[in-house]
Amino acid sequence: MQFKRIKIELEEFKLEIASRHEKIESWTHVPSKMAADEKSTKALDDLALALKEVASEESEMEEKLAKKETKLHRNTAERLKLEAEESLLAWNGKETSLIVCISEAEEMGRATKVNESLKSAGQATKAAREENCRLRDFLKQAINEANAFVYRQLDTA
Repeated sequence: MQFKRIKIELEEFKLEIASRHEKIESWTHVPSKMAADEKSTKALDDLALALKEVASEESEMEEKLAKKETKLHRNTAERLKLEAEESLLAWNGKETSLIVCISEAEEMGRATKVNESLKSAGQATKAAREENCRLRDFLKQAINEANAFVYRQLDTA
């Protein structure tokens, strides 16, 4: 920006110099014309030198800025890479935990089904035992009645 400003000033000085040249040409005194030309030339040379110095400083500053931006981008890329790796590790940990939870839930479901099957089998066994007891009691009663019938028949005979 300073470079542009100096460039504009240079153009203004050039216009001023051109204007002075016209004035000098209108003067009739050659020695004064030469002195003015020398002053203008010296001013132009000084301005050109200042412009070169500013351009050199600007180049140096742009180079430093480019290096700092490169370093910043490199650091940002490294930080983002580390964050991505951390996120991936966290995701994998959560995924593993979810898989373990799902496996445990499936195992609990199977255990519940087995438990229900065992309860059903226990109830069926209990019902069968009760039926056996009822049939045994019925059979005992039938045997007792048959024995009583046989004893009555033997007593009457």
